Amino acid sequence: MQSPLRAGLLRFLSARPEETFDVEALMSAFGRMRLDVENCLQELVDFGVITTKELEREVREQIETVAFELLSWSEGFFRFEDGGTPEHEGSIASISTESLLMESARRIDGETRAIIDRIYDRVRDLLTTRKRVLVEAATELKQKETLEGDRLRELLAGEPAGVQR
Repeated sequence: MQSPLRAGLLRFLSARPEETFDVEALMSAFGRMRLDVENCLQELVDFGVITTKELEREVREQIETVAFELLSWSEGFFRFEDGGTPEHEGSIASISTESLLMESARRIDGETRAIIDRIYDRVRDLLTTRKRVLVEAATELKQKETLEGDRLRELLAGEPAGVQR
């Protein structure tokens, strides 16, 4: 899915087919955007490239993505400093800590569920497509109480029980 900001920029550029945008002009515009984000974002809204609602949604999604990535770190160093809270004057979007944590937890749960579903499907597929091998391995295990790795590989390759090499 394409972001509203990208879609808006493409709409803006495609609505001006007679104008040419050379690399230098685009780099200059992007450089200006990097230096003066707030004014450039307002210009995008003023030109109708993106709506305020789309911009707020895009910023909110980026905040959620960053928080999700931070919460999914398995290791790292963190340092919290007591310095008050940053000022929110002129912020594009705001999101409550509770909402941010809930969305991150929902994403982690979704990814975990997707992993479990993929593994379940793979195991079910192996159990149904390799049932003969499992039965033969179980039979040999009952008889010998051990099953060497080489023998298991032979079973997986399709060699019947009792074949000696």
